[in-house]
Amino acid sequence: MKGRKILIILVVLLTVGVSIVTLRAETGVFSAGREIIFKSIETLKEANFGAQIAGLVPETLLKTEGQNLENQAQEDIPFLDLEKTLQGLVNQERVSRGLNPLKWNDKVAQVAREHSQNLAEENKIITDSNILYPQPFIHHEGLNFGLYTADRLINRGLNYFKMVGENIAFAQTVNKEISTKDILQASVSGGPGGNITLTDSFKTKTNSEKIETIKEEIEKREKEAKAAPKVNWLSITEKSKTEIEKEAIDVWMASPGHRDIILTPEFNEAGIGIAKVNEFLIITQVFTGK
Repeated sequence: MKGRKILIILVVLLTVGVSIVTLRAETGVFSAGREIIFKSIETLKEANFGAQIAGLVPETLLKTEGQNLENQAQEDIPFLDLEKTLQGLVNQERVSRGLNPLKWNDKVAQVAREHSQNLAEENKIITDSNILYPQPFIHHEGLNFGLYTADRLINRGLNYFKMVGENIAFAQTVNKEISTKDILQASVSGGPGGNITLTDSFKTKTNSEKIETIKEEIEKREKEAKAAPKVNWLSITEKSKTEIEKEAIDVWMASPGHRDIILTPEFNEAGIGIAKVNEFLIITQVFTGK
């Protein structure tokens, strides 16, 4: 256990210096930024449908949206139980404060799940289990079927909402122990970088510039992961479902921005979608208000 305790301390010291967002090294759960949009559907279609205006979403997605949702609903969803349990825990937080529980919406969950799956695909190399800092790069911006949450919902035929919110987190599914010697040898490569999508300079970019910047960041992190020294783990143990549930909810509720979205009274429906990449779960919750 001594090696593991030292690892945790080093991870905290190394990552604080590079501005990791909402990091809990002792649990392996991290939260990304949060997104919330208050606009009428008419305004979203005319002005905020950035990915489609920029030509970044193929027209075929709009033509086949209903079929996509129907097919996905018939598939075996590996983390459906965990997804619904997490939404139940979110509802406990809301109800305990006098707010209405969020109704589960299968189609909203499918949009959230698809974004998690796309993020998981992007992070296959970045989350190599044999390096010391396999931190996923998660972001609200989508590269596949809509730049932001509202775009993705509309592209999948969901256009009845007046407000949208999204929280994303990732959870490590295992606990690991490592020797002090391996820590010192591997630490020379440094820790993961901060989230570029939260910077002011990123927010001022055009939609197409944002997508190119994210692609460049993914490529950069892939190169860093490939060059990072490999480590020998002393032990690897699976976390229980209960551990993962508690850690994910705790980290969201400990972050003021994520907590504010969870406790927004105007939201009445939501869905959670989870995807796995190596030893991590990518967790996206999408909120809607009619």
